Amino acid sequence: MTSIEDIKRQSLWDWALHHYQKQGVSSLLLEGQDKFDLQINIILWCCWCADYFHELSDLELRRAIDGSSSWSKDVTQPLRNVRRALKNPHYNDDSERAKRIRQSVKDIELEAECVELELYERITGDETSNNGDKLALARRNLSAYIGYSGAARREGFSVSLLEEIATKIYADET
Repeated sequence: MTSIEDIKRQSLWDWALHHYQKQGVSSLLLEGQDKFDLQINIILWCCWCADYFHELSDLELRRAIDGSSSWSKDVTQPLRNVRRALKNPHYNDDSERAKRIRQSVKDIELEAECVELELYERITGDETSNNGDKLALARRNLSAYIGYSGAARREGFSVSLLEEIATKIYADET
């Protein structure tokens, strides 16, 4: 059993890396990002809060969305665009230099993601309180995020995408 001290030591970054790598999670998160403009880091943060902390307040969600909108638009998204462009055969000549550039951009993009997750971690604070049904709490946090994100109004969106993400994240814990 994990103590509260252990829980406080687990960073959102470490938690996110672990859960992002679970089977099927990354592809679903990328689908939400690419098709419905959902922020992967906010989805992971919503679940992390459910795992260790509490149901997110309106203020916490709004602060996260405002922070991620600026950071993502100004920093992360441009880096992602460059990295993806470097996959294009027109730019990617398979030279070692081109591979190093792409890897460097990818590394910087990951650092930008880490900074964003640290922002969410600061929004959450230190209070630990969740001893209940993590999956149910994650569903509520994700539902609240969807309400603020506007994704539900986008063509083709279904809440089943987030249900599937949450289920896969908590598959080995329920």
